[in-house]
Amino acid sequence: MRKIYFVCTGNTCRSPMAQALANQYFKTGKCDMLAYSRGIMTTNLKASKYAVSAMKDYGLDISGHVSMSIKYEDLENADKVITMTKEHKQYINQNFSGFDDKIYTLGEVAGTSADVTDPFGASFEIYLQCANQINELLCLYFKEYKI
Repeated sequence: MRKIYFVCTGNTCRSPMAQALANQYFKTGKCDMLAYSRGIMTTNLKASKYAVSAMKDYGLDISGHVSMSIKYEDLENADKVITMTKEHKQYINQNFSGFDDKIYTLGEVAGTSADVTDPFGASFEIYLQCANQINELLCLYFKEYKI
């Protein structure tokens, strides 16, 4: 089973939404991949209430999510690490050497230069826009897997 890790700052909004959406794609496409999510600065936080609500609009439940920080072992075990922004990618590359060939932004794997802006503290509408952007980028990326 191949492993993809989605990474954002707090692992309460963007990366848990990406994880849930990706795993839904993998299930639908009967793919041999599994998505996980991590943050660069977090520990033991629940998913944001608006992230939970945004995923409900997609028929997905992330209410049991608890944030985790990215660790060296995660990078070792990952087939690919996909960050939400260029800054997240830069942080990982600066703090964990030897994994440059595994780390990409979601925009990069989708063929764009787009970063996924942090909705933390914003309205539900902003969270839903963020979820829609993640979903659109994942759709572009997963075309190569024909999911």
